Amino acid sequence: LNDHVTFVAKIDMQENLEDTKDFRLQNSDELKVKLSNHLDFIAGFHLRFDNQPVPTFKKLDTRTTASLVVSL
Repeated sequence: LNDHVTFVAKIDMQENLEDTKDFRLQNSDELKVKLSNHLDFIAGFHLRFDNQPVPTFKKLDTRTTASLVVSL
């Protein structure tokens, strides 16, 4: 977005070639803000969808993350 703010979006799909109904989809969105020369803040949202999950598991999992990254 600019020199201090970055947005990254990733999408990944894995599919079973023998069973077209068996596939997984993963999405990852992250916003990185440069706070100083050595300190960054990263907020992320991650989504994982499994069309045929193991019994007792849900098809959709989500995770929200917040990180402080120190680089020396």
